[in-house]
Order: sequence, then C-alpha cells, then structure tokens
Amino acid sequence: MTVQLILLSLETVNVTAQAERVAEQLGLPHISMSQLSSEAMRDRFSPELQALQPYDPVASPDLERLAILEVRLRQRDARQGWILSGFPTSVTQAQALHRLLEDLGYPQPQALYLNWSRSIIQELLAQDSPHPDQQLETNLKQISLVVEYYQELGCLNMVNGDAPISLTHSLTKACYV
Repeated sequence: MTVQLILLSLETVNVTAQAERVAEQLGLPHISMSQLSSEAMRDRFSPELQALQPYDPVASPDLERLAILEVRLRQRDARQGWILSGFPTSVTQAQALHRLLEDLGYPQPQALYLNWSRSIIQELLAQDSPHPDQQLETNLKQISLVVEYYQELGCLNMVNGDAPISLTHSLTKACYV
C-alpha cells in the first residue's frame, strides 16, 4: 500500500519527532519542509532546482518551496509513499500542493492534524515570541483554514497532539495501515 501523509500542525509546534517515528515504522521517507528549505539555501543553484525554477531574488517563497518539494517528490523513494511535515501552512499552499501532486500523478494524500491544547501551544510560544497570545491567534486562524480545506476534500484525520509521542505514533499509524 502506498501512503502519502501530510502532517498538519501549528507552525510553532515541531512535529519532526512524530513524523520521523511514523515514517520509520512504515518504511517511508519523511519529507521535512524545513530541512528541504535549509538544504535548498545551501544548494540554491543545483541543476534540478534551476530546471524547475531559475533563481529569482524576488520570487514568491511559496513558489520556491513548491519547486524544492517537487524535486524531492520526483525522487525514486518518494514514489512509494512519504510523510510530509512543515507544509502546507496556508490554504494557498495546500491548493498549490494539491495541483502539484496531481501533476506528478500522486493519488489524493491523507492529512493528519495534530491538535494541541492551547496551554501547550502558549507554553511553546512564550519561549520564542514576545507576543505569544497574538501569535497563537494568528497561527490558529491560519491552520484552521488549512484543516477546513482538507476536511472539505474528505481526507482529514485528527489526533490529540498532547498525547505522549508513543500514543500519537500509534494513532497515526492506525489511521494509515
């Protein structure tokens, strides 16, 4: 069975550990948008990336992310399935990702929303943001629109992000195996 899974969460919550654990159990690559972006900054002039999108200092960050992601999704190991984290974070990105996946011949992916309690999120934000309440409201509004988009597509599942990682992993794996 081929699994394409998009892990959705607030930008302030790092889901890398959950994604890596589930990917390992399912034998799939974990595609981390933050890692891909870091690598792309280092390899900005790679032939693969230049073929898809020549370097443009005023290009849209979303277009750059999609080009970077397209290069990764075209790799052989991704054809058997993948788990994506850190993207999309907006409805515009979700729609663009949907079109990209269709163009690449992938079936409709499943989306899994890791729903975290306000108290956990506020605690994480307080460590990094001078205005955690404002940041929280902005992030919640943005992710709720993405969650709604995937609900409308009929491919969304939700998991309690506050649960211990072992439980989150079990619930995530159960949704797709």
